[in-house]
Amino acid sequence: MAFGSHASSFAGRPVVDVPEDGPLPAVDGPVSWRIARWDFEDDDEGVLSEEFQVAFEQFVTQAGPTVESLVVGAWGYAAFNPAPIEQLCEAAPRLPALRALFLGDMTGEECEVSWMKVGDVSKLLAAYPALEVLRVRGGEDFRFSPVRHPRLGELAVESGGLSREFVGAVLDSELPALTDLELWLGSNYYGADSTTADLAPLLAGERFPQLRRLGLRNADIADEVAQALAS
Repeated sequence: MAFGSHASSFAGRPVVDVPEDGPLPAVDGPVSWRIARWDFEDDDEGVLSEEFQVAFEQFVTQAGPTVESLVVGAWGYAAFNPAPIEQLCEAAPRLPALRALFLGDMTGEECEVSWMKVGDVSKLLAAYPALEVLRVRGGEDFRFSPVRHPRLGELAVESGGLSREFVGAVLDSELPALTDLELWLGSNYYGADSTTADLAPLLAGERFPQLRRLGLRNADIADEVAQALAS
């Protein structure tokens, strides 16, 4: 599974890249800033990309209080360098206006989704209690823990294969404001092992009382899901 291009818009805003050098460009109206530092040569496995860390720190110093929407692209080489979840969490007090976050906006050339080392993305919700939109993409070491978040309205999880544990943790979360949910269930080849039985509380309307849009996408079990929805 691969993506051929970066997001051109996110959370209803155009995406504007953070330049590698110099000040941020002038913008006309609200935007989603995109920060990325791709380095295929960075093969220091299990270590955060120093280049990304420095660039992110500079960006937060320049624009932190005004950033409302953020897209995080390549963080070094994501097959070796883990996602900067801890750095994002630590920066939360300096990003008080952040309401939308996309972690993992990479093309297949930068890193295949199934290779992307991510971690427990629910930490981002704990760090940003005012977040309203969260989109995450990943494959390797892709985890979620049950969480309570009063304001999250949109959650999208893109993957070539979500584990039963990941899906169960999402469904066990308390998300009273959630109106839009996407789970890319994926293929058994990439670790997907959820069944329609695991989805039963969701399909029965027992979770997320405000939910108005549900996407169960990219799934080997699409036929079974369709049958369960029909009944």
